Amino acid sequence: MEKEVISRFVQFADTLAEEARRVLERVTDGGFEVAEKSDASVVTDADLEIEKALRARIAEAFPEHGVLGEELPTLNPDAEYQWILDPIDGTEEFCVGVPTFGSIISLWYRGTPIVGVIDHPALNVRVVGGRGVGVSVNGVPFQRETGESRSRLTISKPVNFQRVGDESLLFTKIIERFPNIRIFDSCYATTCALLGGAGAMFDCNVKIWDIGASKVLVEELGGVYRELRCTHDGRYTVAFGRESMVQELEELFNRYKCQ
Repeated sequence: MEKEVISRFVQFADTLAEEARRVLERVTDGGFEVAEKSDASVVTDADLEIEKALRARIAEAFPEHGVLGEELPTLNPDAEYQWILDPIDGTEEFCVGVPTFGSIISLWYRGTPIVGVIDHPALNVRVVGGRGVGVSVNGVPFQRETGESRSRLTISKPVNFQRVGDESLLFTKIIERFPNIRIFDSCYATTCALLGGAGAMFDCNVKIWDIGASKVLVEELGGVYRELRCTHDGRYTVAFGRESMVQELEELFNRYKCQ
């Protein structure tokens, strides 16, 4: 696909992130409603309103595209282009005022991610990138330093290691190997791995909207991405970041995962 085409999609995805910020501010001005979903996670009216607004913008600009979002039914699932949306990743953090929550927006073409955005409105940090066109942070081109020796790891919360079976041993072995870890219940864990706050990320048993932007962004920044598992119910386990760390994480996963 031509870089010019991807660049236009990147620009549009950036406007979607800006729209998400506007809706978030409007909906939460004066308070918001919180409900519990069937899987015991929480959802707010801000989650729903953001996803509705982004879907409306996509439908207006690209009516032939598909949309897969966390909160609403899938639209045009057979379309070659699929927008994957997580309106608020880290809703529990959002509800209690922890600023690491964010929106994740990505565009996939024939099953391959070509555009990725992770936006943290409360921190005023937005990471935007596209296949072959690089990554920017708050509109400024960004490149990770080469030759870094940092071995800090960001990792999914421990409960994620219980979603397909008891993988507490896997969690323990990972933190034994990489004791200088950080755990964020939001996409800020991914942002740390992308921008150099950590060498790699191990994301365990998450949904596609949680990682929709990860592959294209990390690879554009010179890192590697490994899909280690996808379960029958659509839960992904992935590792990405610095190649040497990702290789070790893959070896630990293969040794200690649920069989």
